[in-house]
Amino acid sequence: MTDPQKIFPSSLHLAAYLGDEASRAALGAAALAKFSLQSMLRGGDRHWRAAMKLLDRAASEDAACSVAELAFAAYGSNLDSNDAVNRLAKDAMEALRTWQKCRHSLDLSTRLKSTAEKFVLAVQVGGDYFDLSGFQTRAFGMVMGGCYSVIFAGENPRFVRWLGEAADYAHRLLKVDEAILVKEISAALMPSVRSKE
Repeated sequence: MTDPQKIFPSSLHLAAYLGDEASRAALGAAALAKFSLQSMLRGGDRHWRAAMKLLDRAASEDAACSVAELAFAAYGSNLDSNDAVNRLAKDAMEALRTWQKCRHSLDLSTRLKSTAEKFVLAVQVGGDYFDLSGFQTRAFGMVMGGCYSVIFAGENPRFVRWLGEAADYAHRLLKVDEAILVKEISAALMPSVRSKE
């Protein structure tokens, strides 16, 4: 197993990997290549996994929320399901936004868990609304399922894989631009890096 401190001996190196331009300029040729969507896939490459070990769990949760926001915007621009299904998706996203503002609230966590789970299960194969859900809705359900899994992963290290899958679904299925995804994920992770300086 790779020691994260050997890959990222300082916060400057970690910030550069996550795309902070000032850090990249300060390190010059010593900076690792910036992470990409490819870095995050299938549990992530060794640099991505090392970075995730060094960051606070709240950072990965914020990254998942950013991915969900981008996916929801793409889904919302091309609604392909009936009003009841679209309402479930909107309710799940509202619950996620509310939870993110006060993530330590047990009530909001319970609401997010039930609301997101209800939407995800309803639009997946065999769900109550699967036959009424279009491709866009089912794709957003996959993204929301991945983001939900990151948030409720607890100590499960698979949250790294689930974050990568959610981002991949947003890109491949909902056509969210990779550069925008990477930028928003980086922005969500950077406060955790800054807190370590």
